[in-house]
Amino acid sequence: MATKRQRVTDALRVKRVQPIFNYWTERLGLGGSWHISYRFKDEINDHKTFAETYQNHPYSKGTIIFDRVCVDAATNQELESATIHELCHLILSPFSQTIHDQFGSSGYVGNILDSALEMCCENVAESLLRVRYGHNRAYHDPLVFADVTEVPE
Repeated sequence: MATKRQRVTDALRVKRVQPIFNYWTERLGLGGSWHISYRFKDEINDHKTFAETYQNHPYSKGTIIFDRVCVDAATNQELESATIHELCHLILSPFSQTIHDQFGSSGYVGNILDSALEMCCENVAESLLRVRYGHNRAYHDPLVFADVTEVPE
C-alpha cells in the first residue's frame, strides 16, 4: 500500500506526465483508437529503465509504467522523449507482436529485431521532438511542474 508521501509525490508526477501524455497521444493518433493508461513503479530494472510498455494490440490497450526515481530525476525534455518513445511502442505493437510470435522473446533473431524496434522508437521520438522544437532541439521547457494543465502549442 502506498504511503501518504508516495500518493502526494505520485500526484506531482501525474502533473508532469499528464500534459505530455495528452499532447502526444492526440498527435500520434492514439487518443481515440487506444485505451492507454500509465502508472508509476518503485523500480524498473534497477532504475536503468525509464519506462516500459505493455500492449494488447488486438484490443488496442496499453499501459506505460514509469520508474519513479527516473521520472523524479528527469528533465521535462527527458520525460517528454521517454513518453513519446513508449507511445511509439504502441504504434509499432503489431510488429512487436509478430517478432515475438515468430522468433520468441529470447532468441538471437528476436533479440536483434527487438533492438531494431527500440532504435526505431528512439529515432522517431527524437525526430518528433526536433520537429516540435526545432532542428537543434532548442528545448523551451514549456512545462511547469505544479501548474501544468496543458502543453502549449
